[in-house]
Amino acid sequence: MIGNEKEFPESLEERLKTMEEEIEIEVEQGTYVRTSAPNSPYSGGVGPCVVAGAIYGKEGYMVHGVPGIIEGKLEEMLDDLKKDVKNKTKLRIYIIGGCPTYLSVEELRSLRLNKEKFSNEFMNDKNALVDRIRGAGFDEAIKKIRWCPRFYIQELIFNLANGKVKIVEEECREI
Repeated sequence: MIGNEKEFPESLEERLKTMEEEIEIEVEQGTYVRTSAPNSPYSGGVGPCVVAGAIYGKEGYMVHGVPGIIEGKLEEMLDDLKKDVKNKTKLRIYIIGGCPTYLSVEELRSLRLNKEKFSNEFMNDKNALVDRIRGAGFDEAIKKIRWCPRFYIQELIFNLANGKVKIVEEECREI
């Protein structure tokens, strides 16, 4: 369970009722999606990418991309939030992903990157994304930042019909 959020229904019967209401929308890498209930935006599998998502009432906002490159899409989301949000206490923002360790030393060398320098720059880009959200006036709305651990993938799932949020983490050593 995340913060004060309710968990998704456990029984098959309850889940089927929920599924009848929702239409799942995958937010693919490099995209920003703004949608309303009954749609349910979800990030798909995330490792090195970062996903920032927000729920405000029955509206959902989600951006998915590589830190340092995602800024244009993030600005679109922040502009929409500034227009739509009348009561910031009802806004909830979640941030996941950002695991740079999927690149091997060989891959970093082929990219002519020093692993330590790459990791530092990657962390700076992730932190800059969070700072940008805070700088837009949404600091108090950030309910969860869960950076992806090494050898894991994550997924952020919103059910806008009932306001539920789920962050899934799965071990993935095959990458």
